[in-house]
Amino acid sequence: MALEFKTLQPSEYYKKYFEQKIRPDGRGLWDVRPTAINIGTLHNADSSALVRLGNTTVVCGIKLEMAAPKSDEPKKGYLVSNIELSPLCAPHFRQIGRASCRERV
Repeated sequence: MALEFKTLQPSEYYKKYFEQKIRPDGRGLWDVRPTAINIGTLHNADSSALVRLGNTTVVCGIKLEMAAPKSDEPKKGYLVSNIELSPLCAPHFRQIGRASCRERV
């Protein structure tokens, strides 16, 4: 019943909790979830972190590769970012190719 109310009337659902000064999970408005951060968790990355916030876990890894700039643009380079998300992150998630994530620096 509560799930249907939350889905059909989200404003009213959250307003009910806000008036009681609590969140739907029972925490106070200013209470934070237990947080843990571990760095250097991925040994095949140049830098990495594992962050836990309540029941949510996020892993981040960074790889860096240096390359010489093109001879016709010696002061410019590229920064290539790649993000990999599980399809469970969002129902509308879809894989995006690497080329679309490139940004000129």
